[in-house]
Amino acid sequence: WLFSDGLATVSLFVEDFDKTRHTQEGMIASGATHTLLKRMNEYWLTAVGEVPPQTLKNFAQSLERKR
Repeated sequence: WLFSDGLATVSLFVEDFDKTRHTQEGMIASGATHTLLKRMNEYWLTAVGEVPPQTLKNFAQSLERKR
């Protein structure tokens, strides 16, 4: 998913968790771009954006699976 307010954007990527590929959770910074890597039950979340780290954490905490 791609979210934008016209100035900043946040991209969210959700995929099935694979213990051989998804080995490290955390926050990575590269200039103004931050990346959040997080396991969420059976899924792996990658959130990327030119936003403060807390914004990515807020996105991650707000996600919920609906069936």
